[in-house]
This record gives sequence, structure tokens and C-alpha cells, in this order.
Amino acid sequence: MLKVTHHGNLPSELFQRKPLNVFITEDAELVWLNGIESRFKVNLQSIEKAPAEWALVGDRSGLALRDADKRKVELLNETVYRRLRGGRKQALAKACGVRPALRVLDALSGWGTDALTLAGLGCDVLMVENQPSVCALALYRIQNFPHPVDIICDDIEKVLPHVTKNFFDVIFLDPLFGPHPKTAKSSFPMQVLSTIGSSCDIEQLLFHSVKLASSRVVVKRRHSDKSDIGMKPDWSITAKTIRFEIFET
Repeated sequence: MLKVTHHGNLPSELFQRKPLNVFITEDAELVWLNGIESRFKVNLQSIEKAPAEWALVGDRSGLALRDADKRKVELLNETVYRRLRGGRKQALAKACGVRPALRVLDALSGWGTDALTLAGLGCDVLMVENQPSVCALALYRIQNFPHPVDIICDDIEKVLPHVTKNFFDVIFLDPLFGPHPKTAKSSFPMQVLSTIGSSCDIEQLLFHSVKLASSRVVVKRRHSDKSDIGMKPDWSITAKTIRFEIFET
């Protein structure tokens, strides 16, 4: 469920609709279109015009990301519901200090799994994702989720200067991980995200975020990765494959 709201003093232009190409099949059912059009000016084109690289495709099963080999990224919320069964005992919840109405800015939200998990635990979540196709697919996912979440499609570097100090309790940073050091690979959607997503200066982003969050900044990392940030976390939480570094503010 999309929660259309202007968080704090964020200007309305950050929420303005942006152009988006979606390539549809003849039997496509467009029930998802109204929700997508709340954030994008959707240009529907024939599937025959789809580019060779990853592109948004609408067919009778819904909206997905597809490449020339017809591999698809379809985001289902079962993963989120499975996480929610762990409640506030899971590492993500502990790292963010989850409580009802906790205001969270998920600054590098990607597919939105963490954001939806936090929303399902009662947090007030704003997602920011700069890749339009990723943002649109995350928005499609939000439509089928019972807890309200909002999303901005823009660079977080453009959003942060407008964030009111102390409006968000937690700023959550989940930068793209580097190549996996072992033979085991991450999930297919995450592999695709690492291909089409963009990297950021996580140190600068952290530096600005700790000035804005009223409680903490949380940085998500692969468990085995060494921190490349000059700032030392106040504490950390480790899970099976990931680590959360917590910077209290």
C-alpha cells in the first residue's frame, strides 16, 4: 500500500512523476498501472521494442524485469512475510531499534525487502531508490503489501539536503556489495541489482546521515567484508551472512 506523503519538509518536486518505459505483451493485464502512475509517467510500448538489456515488462502475470534471454526478476512478498515471523528478534529489527511509528529513511532501498520488513513491524518508512526500473518494481511490490510505505525515485544525494534534522529516527544504508569472495552466489534478484544498480560514496553518505538522524544510522554489510569507512561504529550485530554496523547519533 503506497503511503503518499511529504515527509517533513521534503519538497513536492522530489515526489514528481518521472518518465518510465514499460514493454507489454498483447495479453498483458494492466491492473498494476494505476499504482505505478502515482510516481511515473508510464510510456507503454510493444514487447517487440524491448531493448536487449534489462527492461520492465508487463504481461498477464504482472510487472517484472526481463532481459533478452527472457530471464525475469519477479518480486514476491513471501520473503517479507517469512521475515516478519521473526518479529523484533531478527537482526534488522534489533539494529534499527524497531518500535511502533519509528521513522526510517531507507536511503538505498533497492528491491525494498528491508523497507517492507520494517514497515510490517510498525515503522513509518520512506524508501529512496535512484534506478527507475528498480524503483518501479519496488513500487509494484508495495501495491501488494498491506502496510503503508512511501518511495522517492531519485539520488539520495539530492534528497538528503532537504531532510529536516531529527525528522527521521533512523537512516538505513544498504550499499551494493562487491563481488562475492566465495563460489556461493547471492540471490538472482540481488545479482541483477548489482548489475543495473549504481554505487555510491558510502563514507560521505554516512557522514551526512549521522548529522540528520535523531537516533542512529545503520549500515548493512556482508558478514565477511571489512569496513572501508573511516568512522568506527558504536556497536554491531552479526547475522548468518550479513552484519549491521550501528552509528549512534
